Amino acid sequence: MWPFKPSPFLDEDTMRWHVDIVCWYLHHFGQKPVVTESRLILPGPYHYKLDGLEGEELGRGIFTQTKALAHMSQLDIRAPNNDGEPNDVYRMVVLSARRVARSVVASAPKRPPVNRDEIRAVVDIVACMMGFGIFIANHAIIDTYYYRHGTKGGDALIRSSTADPDCILSERDLVFDIALFLSFRGLKPNGAFDYLEKQLNEQLGDALRSAAAFTEELKAAAW
Repeated sequence: MWPFKPSPFLDEDTMRWHVDIVCWYLHHFGQKPVVTESRLILPGPYHYKLDGLEGEELGRGIFTQTKALAHMSQLDIRAPNNDGEPNDVYRMVVLSARRVARSVVASAPKRPPVNRDEIRAVVDIVACMMGFGIFIANHAIIDTYYYRHGTKGGDALIRSSTADPDCILSERDLVFDIALFLSFRGLKPNGAFDYLEKQLNEQLGDALRSAAAFTEELKAAAW
């Protein structure tokens, strides 16, 4: 029947589950810099300054910069252990973002509205709402990346092939979380379209259309 109504990006119950978690987060932290100053964090030299760093020094640098980018430099927490490729920048950013997000979740005066076995998913959703969704989503699928130093023209991101075994959210879940973040913050999606892996990029437009229906609810939760 014309006009056709586009199908929602996720089923209604799943979208409501995500929105309820984001509303919980915004209710408790919506007036703090972790929310009010959040921005979409992009790979490459735009936000992370890693020239000359390798190994443990690279890991510490990423962790320190991740806390600063999340406006949570005051957190007194230890850097995560990196037991994988020592120069895997993507993985270290994801581990660092999760460490910060886990601390934020634990500091809330009320538990998130989920079962205990879903806390890992809450941590990734909060990390996306802190601006790290590009890293979380790309790392969750086939490819991840590490830094190679001394290449012509500067450092380069080189592909390796290890999907993220710690992510329990689907790729559509993660794209929807990125869309919720962009819609809530009123940010242009250009950076997300530029840096999401192709199979995620192709889903973002539909996700943004579905996320737009929840923007006012999210803004109300932050006050």
